[in-house]
Amino acid sequence: MTGRIRGVRLGIFLNVGIGIVFIIAAGIVVITVNDSMRQQALIEAHSKARVILDRNLATHTYFSQIMKPSIFAWSEPFRSKEYFDHTWMSSTYAIREIEKYFKSLNPSGYSFKDAAIDARSPENEADEYERVFLEKLAMDKKLESESTIRTIGGAPYLVVLRKGEVMEASCLKCHSHPKNAPKGLTDNYGSERSFNRKAGDLVSAVSLRIPLAEAYASANIFSWKLSAILIAVLLCLFAIQSWLYRRYLLKPLNVMRGKAREIASFDGHLGEQIPQPLGRELSELTATFNEMSVKLRYDRDHMEELVNQRTEELRESEGNYRSLFENMLDGFAYCKMEFDEEEHPVDFVYLDVNTAFESLTGLKDVVGKKVTEVIPEIKVLSPELFEKYGRVALTGKSERFEIDFKPVAKWLLISVYSTRKGYFVAVFDDITSRKLSEEKIKASLLEKETMLKEIHHRVKNNLQVISSLLNLQSSYLQDEKAREMFQNSMDRVKIMAKIHTMLYQSEDLARVDFSGFIKDLAGRVQQSYGSVESPVAVHVNVSDVSLTIETSIPCGLILNELVSNAFKHAFPKGRGGEIHISMTTAEGRFVLTVRDNGIGFPAAVDFQNRKSLGLELVNLLVGQMNGKIDMQVDGGTTFTITFPAVSKGG
Repeated sequence: MTGRIRGVRLGIFLNVGIGIVFIIAAGIVVITVNDSMRQQALIEAHSKARVILDRNLATHTYFSQIMKPSIFAWSEPFRSKEYFDHTWMSSTYAIREIEKYFKSLNPSGYSFKDAAIDARSPENEADEYERVFLEKLAMDKKLESESTIRTIGGAPYLVVLRKGEVMEASCLKCHSHPKNAPKGLTDNYGSERSFNRKAGDLVSAVSLRIPLAEAYASANIFSWKLSAILIAVLLCLFAIQSWLYRRYLLKPLNVMRGKAREIASFDGHLGEQIPQPLGRELSELTATFNEMSVKLRYDRDHMEELVNQRTEELRESEGNYRSLFENMLDGFAYCKMEFDEEEHPVDFVYLDVNTAFESLTGLKDVVGKKVTEVIPEIKVLSPELFEKYGRVALTGKSERFEIDFKPVAKWLLISVYSTRKGYFVAVFDDITSRKLSEEKIKASLLEKETMLKEIHHRVKNNLQVISSLLNLQSSYLQDEKAREMFQNSMDRVKIMAKIHTMLYQSEDLARVDFSGFIKDLAGRVQQSYGSVESPVAVHVNVSDVSLTIETSIPCGLILNELVSNAFKHAFPKGRGGEIHISMTTAEGRFVLTVRDNGIGFPAAVDFQNRKSLGLELVNLLVGQMNGKIDMQVDGGTTFTITFPAVSKGG
């Protein structure tokens, strides 16, 4: 299909394309004009309908409110009860007869009707559409009119329905009850239809039908005429465009094509010029063609010279490449990977290597050989090398990796690049010295870590010995106050021992998982000071926090003092409560909070100058951490300590 389109002449293609666009545009114009004319016909029909409906409603009003009451009053003395004459007693009859006279004088196809449900005359009985409108009027008091386009007898009509006659008092004589109606009326129409009405009842709808076939036909005729005019314009445009196309486009292109054929059949025509045509685009194309002809003539006349020049440039380029290739400090190998039927790498061949590759690997005369010929055990000694080469050759993605290349007992950094599928380049760098240095550094670090663990272990043991000595000494004390002081000292020693134990057991020997330490400390203090009689719940809300050894020991001692004091002083015997511990970070600082809902710290006492070993120790340790402590008493006591996330020594 594409080939056939390309084979079509440009003129035909352009003419057909322009014609299609013009026809589509003309069709849109014709359809739009036709639709506009139909819409205008509807507007005019609506306007006429309003006039006719208003006229007939006025006639109804005149009959019901002026003429009938006057005639009834005038004829009352000599008119019998049984008298009935629909010519002046029925406005609907009068309107119907006027409509008949109107149609005889003006056979326009207009149709007017007073439509009612249970109408007295069959001519006024509402059809299905009119009945629905009357039902809508009964439900919606604001509804006045409705219009639509209906097809009646195969022809289109504008149907306009409007709220009609409202039952007047003068009409009730004939519409209230059959026994009140004149005998002449029941003799003529019967005693079943159009009775039991009340004053104010909506009894009819005015229905008007206006034919649209003639207006639509006029719109269609005009559309056909417009289409004929547009087609004539299109034919004229085609003729003008075709002449312009042949004169100013095809002719210059044919001249250029003819000259190109002459040059193709005999290169003696090279360098010949063609005249400049009208139009910038074709003029530029012609100038380019003439320039190309002259250049080709020059190239033909100097072909041998150009060939010799290019050959010399290639020799020089190849020499530079070979010199660069041979003098590269890194080893270089260009290889071809061989695959089996499932594209699984099975072997690779050395296509080219440089001197550095031979010096680095000790492999000589490898070009043109398979790797399994050069190193038969390659797949066993270095299977990962074979796997990575194969992946690069197959996928085209580069790889860079370090390998313990056992065939030459060296560590190599290898960068592998794909040139095309199945071919790759490998660049080798000897990193044996660096790897040996790294191994020495790792061994040294391992030795230092072992020593540091041993230091933490010994410090922990020494602290446990001190704690045991304090415990032993306290057993000889009779003074309860002195024994309590010994117990507090043992607790502080245990905290320091616990931190060294955690460092000894941690992979990071420089930092303590303080969140786990806080939870452990809170549990131990609660176990030491809590009681069944006054239960105190401890709540810990601490995210993952790690502290250095310089910060974790003073922070742990501070926490021990504050939580212990809360248990001992905030909750007198028999009083329960809660202690909340939290630790967060904000703007490069840690925030430690200990809050209780106990009896509160004495208002008259300055906690920072209180002569208590525990609080003195807290203030001293906060200063040691370059921190700040605040206390707030409000339904309990809250201590807030902030200190830098990095210690002084850090």
